[in-house]
Amino acid sequence: GQRVEWRNASLPPGRGRSALPFLIEDVTPRALRVAGPPATEHALGVAGVAGLTVATLDLTATTTALAVALGNDGEAILPSEPDAGRATLFHLGPHWLEVIQPADAGPVATRLQTHGDGPFELVLRRATTDEAVPGVGDQLNEGLAHGARIRVAD
Repeated sequence: GQRVEWRNASLPPGRGRSALPFLIEDVTPRALRVAGPPATEHALGVAGVAGLTVATLDLTATTTALAVALGNDGEAILPSEPDAGRATLFHLGPHWLEVIQPADAGPVATRLQTHGDGPFELVLRRATTDEAVPGVGDQLNEGLAHGARIRVAD
């Protein structure tokens, strides 16, 4: 009998949309959306998402579109991936979004060739971690994660 709501936004086609298909913000109080313990207790001690790294072939177009959608220009940073040439980091409340563009052959370029612009790596944070940064943490076995790159930050 309770109403659950959220807001979402999509970027127009050709303006970074393929790198980040949509954004979503919860409106409903968490207590109505998420069950309490023990359902929220993770075996690895994970408490939530720290951030997401997305890969794109056109960093300028993608970050320009995201800056408009987020109302935040982001900041140029050193990429978390060694084979990425450039990166922009957006702070989104307690979370972050890193956008990277490959410089050379390597995992980022391979992922783009195989899957196109889009998510590259997810970083989860443990309950004991207040903040985690791109590329930090223990990487989970990609085979067990169905090919996804997931890190758990301490």
